[in-house]
Amino acid sequence: MRIVIVRPPSGRRVIATTGGLLFAGALFAVAFSAWSPLPLPWFGKLAILASYFQGLWKGEVHPAGGGKLNPADLTYIEGATRLDLPRTPWLSAASAILVDNETGTVLYAKNENARRAPASTTKILTALLAIEQGQLDRMVTVSRRAANVIGSDIRLHAGQEVKLHDLVAGLLIRSGNDAAVAIAEAVAGSVENFACLMNRRAAELGATNSHFVNPHGLDHPGHYSTAHDLAVIARTAMRYELFSRLVATKEYAPPSIPGALWYNTNRLLWSFDGMEGIKTGTTGKAGNCLVAAAKRDSRQLISVVMDSGNRWGDTTRLLEYGFSEFTILRPASRGKPVAQATVVGARREPVTTVPVAPTRDLVLTVRTSQAGRYQVRLEVKPLPAPVRRGAPAGHLLLLRDGKEVVSVPLVTTTGVGPDSFWRRLWRWFSGR
Repeated sequence: MRIVIVRPPSGRRVIATTGGLLFAGALFAVAFSAWSPLPLPWFGKLAILASYFQGLWKGEVHPAGGGKLNPADLTYIEGATRLDLPRTPWLSAASAILVDNETGTVLYAKNENARRAPASTTKILTALLAIEQGQLDRMVTVSRRAANVIGSDIRLHAGQEVKLHDLVAGLLIRSGNDAAVAIAEAVAGSVENFACLMNRRAAELGATNSHFVNPHGLDHPGHYSTAHDLAVIARTAMRYELFSRLVATKEYAPPSIPGALWYNTNRLLWSFDGMEGIKTGTTGKAGNCLVAAAKRDSRQLISVVMDSGNRWGDTTRLLEYGFSEFTILRPASRGKPVAQATVVGARREPVTTVPVAPTRDLVLTVRTSQAGRYQVRLEVKPLPAPVRRGAPAGHLLLLRDGKEVVSVPLVTTTGVGPDSFWRRLWRWFSGR
């Protein structure tokens, strides 16, 4: 069972701390030393550092690296790893995981922490970094290294000028390895520098059992990930509108490459009800892999299968299982009144009421067969006037089989003024 208290992502102000200032000074010194990893003239380095420090001050990034969206760790529902339970799907994949994207609840897991070659599912992280870096309208000159990379491609040639947005589209839709290298060089200056960014960002997101050495996923002994980590990365990527739109695109004609037309490698976009993309992957070492997202009735699930004998069938069975066997309960919505609190000594009446609402959302994923085991109990206390807006007014309790699971504070949504002296005096004389 999974309970999620939903809060908006917040930045972290680290530059104001002593450690942050020391780190900033060290970064500045290294950037302009002989060992600098930035192959740029002094003014280019200065511009990058200025932008980075500005982000630190605003709380948008932190010394460990860039990034704005950091979802919580995944939490397992009861029985998620029990593959012998009734109705649990049989999969040919060596590793797999199924996650409710809204709550981060793991609904199914099979060898989800086993390190495996991820093939082109690597490109989810490559695209995420490109999108987070911004400047997608700038033109990128394709290098000889990018044009000569082996494997699937979008037929780029050395010296060609392509918009970064179209490179990201070719990466996600057509799985272009050449697009991956071109993106890496445009964002970080080289494939090697970009791999460092990939590992740093993956660690920030909680994908700590992964290591990347290239942006495309071609087999390499030091290049690996897990079903769990790919799900974590995909959850964050799908929160970006551009990413979610591109992975759901069936065909795309890139404006900066006249005459080109790309068809999505994910065939489930044409056959599975509610399919929203994400990324295929195939190499000799990785086998057939697929990270997929689908939505039905406002519920979005993310699945990962690695080294699968039938990635289309495995993914279909996994997603159907998630939609049919689980449901989401929403016992509390932030700011939505759920009860009335009694106010004593109010201005107009001796006794009146004021609406109260939860301070945060409460969302949980449960097995459909067990949804009836949950109940909500309200504990609302009377309040003496005056009452300010946002004043504590009690708690909303979520119970399972009569036992408390979680408690959410309730606060008033409006204020009530105190009774006037003359009105109290009149009631005293009149005996009211």
